[in-house]
Amino acid sequence: MKNQNVDDIQIEIPRTPEFVSTAKKVSDIINGLPLSREQNDRLIAALVAHVEAAEKSGFRFGLELGLDYGRYEAAHKDDLEFQHDTPHLVN
Repeated sequence: MKNQNVDDIQIEIPRTPEFVSTAKKVSDIINGLPLSREQNDRLIAALVAHVEAAEKSGFRFGLELGLDYGRYEAAHKDDLEFQHDTPHLVN
């Protein structure tokens, strides 16, 4: 994975029960709208793109946060004391 661009990595994010439940609610609302098939398809495509963009940005943020923390921890390993698997700065 050395020198690999993070944008080239594909990870499948499993759907939680909460995601499935809210997706069903959104689907029920959309089905009740007076939309043509074309309008419905465009709306669904836009929602899917939006969800995928949110997942990607959330994953990227979490990954970058973890990497930043790892760099911080490596640079300050002598200043950290671990208690209950959570690092704390030594006073």
